[in-house]
Amino acid sequence: MNYIRILIVLTLFCFCINVKGQIANQNDSLILVELNDTLDFYSFPAIKWNYSQPVSTWFGVELTEDGRVARIPDFEEMTLDLGEIYQVPKTILELDSLERLDFRKVGTSELDWDGLSSLPLRFLAVDDYNWLDRAEEILDFNQLDTLIASVISSDLVQFPNEIWRIPEVQVVEMRSSFTGQMNDVVDSASNNSSSLRRLCIKGTLLEGTIPESIGALSNLEELLFSDNPVSGSLPQSIGNLKDLKILLLNRSELNGELPNTLFDLTELEELNLAGNLFEGSLSGQFENFVHLERLVLASNQFAGTIPQEIAALPALIRLSIDKNQLTGSIPE
Repeated sequence: MNYIRILIVLTLFCFCINVKGQIANQNDSLILVELNDTLDFYSFPAIKWNYSQPVSTWFGVELTEDGRVARIPDFEEMTLDLGEIYQVPKTILELDSLERLDFRKVGTSELDWDGLSSLPLRFLAVDDYNWLDRAEEILDFNQLDTLIASVISSDLVQFPNEIWRIPEVQVVEMRSSFTGQMNDVVDSASNNSSSLRRLCIKGTLLEGTIPESIGALSNLEELLFSDNPVSGSLPQSIGNLKDLKILLLNRSELNGELPNTLFDLTELEELNLAGNLFEGSLSGQFENFVHLERLVLASNQFAGTIPQEIAALPALIRLSIDKNQLTGSIPE
């Protein structure tokens, strides 16, 4: 075994120059070898790194300008052949230039989260229970701009509002059996996370309403609240989200008439309100949606005449308004 490691070290020393002439850090390269060997032991589909080739050519690996490892393959892209949870080795924390880690489908119970928070991470994805116990420590991830988190469990878990105090977070995706009140979640986000560009909370058990405070998240470009049992009407402040391109509120329990301010979202490319209890006529200013490509309003209680101006939307490629109480022909 020692003979094999010596050969690997010599190989890495000779071949760690990348295509830009950089020298990949030797210690980082050895950690990658250990990671690859461990993955193979756990019957991951082999990454098949060719140790005779420059580290920069290895699948999923990205280097910094000074040759440090900034990214490794996302664990979510690999599927275990065994029915056990692969535990990430502690040595991964020695890759102290890592900017992206995707821990989905693996365990993190062996990791020192203090050490993890010392990494210059900009992207973190997790889906095991351990991160919930460390929600406060995630606040130490000062450079983090993307957090994707869920919990693979049949147990109910309170939504961790601590995450909104991450100072620079721009993208948050939360999916799981989270419980709590959507209005509390949105209030916390709007009070602490004004830089959010993408907010995705899907498939949870969050109840309550979407509060007017949603309008304070004025930098949002994507708002995805599908498959949550939230109720009440869509707040007037939705019109404050002038940069919004994607609005998905489908398969919830929202009701009432659409606010006129919805039609102030002139940058919208996708609007999906299907599977709710919205009512009233579709008499808004649809002509404002000059960038709209997908309009899905099916399975609501809209009534009245189908507005023909929908047909004039220049970018529209998908329209779904069936299962309502609308009359007239569907625009072609």
